[in-house]
Amino acid sequence: MLTFELIRELQMREKEEKQLQPLPPKFYEELKEYLDSKREDEISKSMALDLIERRLRKMLTLLPSCLRARIEPKNLSPEEREIFRRMGEVVTQFLSFSFQPIKEEPREEKKEKVVITRNLKPFVWRDMKVYELKEGEVIEDLPDDLKEFLLRHQCCKVVV
Repeated sequence: MLTFELIRELQMREKEEKQLQPLPPKFYEELKEYLDSKREDEISKSMALDLIERRLRKMLTLLPSCLRARIEPKNLSPEEREIFRRMGEVVTQFLSFSFQPIKEEPREEKKEKVVITRNLKPFVWRDMKVYELKEGEVIEDLPDDLKEFLLRHQCCKVVV
């Protein structure tokens, strides 16, 4: 049965040692029961979380070398063993992609059509083109920044 003192002792051992430290059998199951019974005890929750985070950091540190050597770290609980296995799968998949060029598929840009709602005198926009927009004109290829400007100033509406 877990107690505050035992959790504190495990936390301190995990903090002081570089290697993963042994946990009691059914540790996570008993930890959940203990914390459920101490709902208002923030100190116990914080201590347990610190212990778990320390173990996870150690597992992440060990992961690359364990994958290369095809071994598993000592002193993993069954729950941690499953997490370690899954992390290994993700890292292995990442490494298999990281040295291959990523091929981006061309995206089909769909331009929104706008209808001009008032006549505008000729003007030069940021793209250095002259625009003379007439009321009722439907346009598909306006630059996005110009379209946003016209929408904001109620000079056009998006056609659905």
